[in-house]
Amino acid sequence: VTVIQGGKDWLSPSGNADYAQTELSAADIEVIKLPDQGHFLPWKEFDLVKQKILEQVGESERKAASSR
Repeated sequence: VTVIQGGKDWLSPSGNADYAQTELSAADIEVIKLPDQGHFLPWKEFDLVKQKILEQVGESERKAASSR
């Protein structure tokens, strides 16, 4: 699980990342906090978001292949 949170997000409070990390403590979780980003983080940090999605997809594919 990867959580990317902007510190200046006016819609999703920055504490959501901390909450996710606490609640998903049994998962392999990565929390990335970008203090100067707001709610439009997916567009302003497109390369980072894309990289993390591709990493998650690749990990899922590896796990599926190894369980066959």
